[in-house]
Amino acid sequence: MAQSRARPRPNRGKRMAKQPKTKAQADKEFLDTYGYKREDETKAQAFSRIASRRMGQALDEIEKLESLSDKNNYEFTDDQVTKMLQALQEGCQAVADRFAGKVKGKTAFSV
Repeated sequence: MAQSRARPRPNRGKRMAKQPKTKAQADKEFLDTYGYKREDETKAQAFSRIASRRMGQALDEIEKLESLSDKNNYEFTDDQVTKMLQALQEGCQAVADRFAGKVKGKTAFSV
């Protein structure tokens, strides 16, 4: 009778231990994640780096909203859509106002 060898099983659904990071790597990751200005960059460079990332995230979230328009998967009223679009427009206007020097408070949204 042939002896069977145990095969290594793939890591399915199990989290692998993260490799330890150096303090410099951890600091860089923190700054990149939370958007603080790095010591070695100008304010313009910081703005460009952070704005690019945040715009990408915002556009990704808007794409997720687009998927809600699929009537095969969702049921919605015209009133709900109007409220959603109005909240988006108000949010964009608030951003434009801040860049123009006008200050407004945060707005909440609920369908």
